[in-house]
Amino acid sequence: MGGAFEPRLGPFRLASNHIRDTILAHGLVCLLWMTAVVFGVAGAHSALGLLETYRIWIGGVEATGARLQGEVGPRDVFKDYTLELQYQTATGEAHQAEVEFFRFVSGPELGDAHEVRYLESDPTRATISWAVDATLHEWFYALVLLVTGGVGLLAIRANVREAREKVQRLKRLAQSGRLVACQLTGVQHELADWPRSNNIDIKGDRKRLAAQQQASQSWSERRPDVGVGVVYTFVHEKLHEPTTYKANAEAEVPWIVDERSIVVLVEDSTGEHLVLQADGYPLVL
Repeated sequence: MGGAFEPRLGPFRLASNHIRDTILAHGLVCLLWMTAVVFGVAGAHSALGLLETYRIWIGGVEATGARLQGEVGPRDVFKDYTLELQYQTATGEAHQAEVEFFRFVSGPELGDAHEVRYLESDPTRATISWAVDATLHEWFYALVLLVTGGVGLLAIRANVREAREKVQRLKRLAQSGRLVACQLTGVQHELADWPRSNNIDIKGDRKRLAAQQQASQSWSERRPDVGVGVVYTFVHEKLHEPTTYKANAEAEVPWIVDERSIVVLVEDSTGEHLVLQADGYPLVL
């Protein structure tokens, strides 16, 4: 589209795939943050287990004939316990229960002194004194997971709100925006892994601008692995200050008119704006 341009007022039609891509991009970010939420769910499960341990220990009855077997797994940071408790109630009934917990770095070993308690209302539910002693360690771990999950939920909420506002902003711009040609005041070519960047002040020197653009293209052809980013600076009466737009190597270049202006969709009352790509995207023109 790049050449002919006529200022015009909306409404315009948005490309449907632009709305879809905007929502999908934010959806992918939400999926990444869901990992943190999963950690938070694990922390909540751990906290509930700790409360259950307290409930059994405080309201429980000491078992007789308690024996235990299982595994104590030493690790660099955590020391995991997977124990099977065998015990008898006050009436002589034999029961067994499994208990899992961990400590940081150190803890008791099989054969050390211990006490087992069970709930009189449900003798199958029991815990061991070692697990009670380890609750401080487990609470710290659970709180870290809960905080991680909370951050994840807040990030997802913020991301959903941002996506909704962005879509509403796009629709508002398309409905009441105005296509204008904003004066380009500068173009900066950024080359990855290259210590220098080219700054161009546009003052009617079209040949110098074209030469600099060609130089950047030549560099990218010599170094295919180097990404080229171009930052366009432009001004307009409805924009209170100079505004920038960055086009990455993979992105479409903006719609440039006569090498001196960039086409922008502007909402007069708010100053919100959207730079159009060379083919008019994300509008259908």
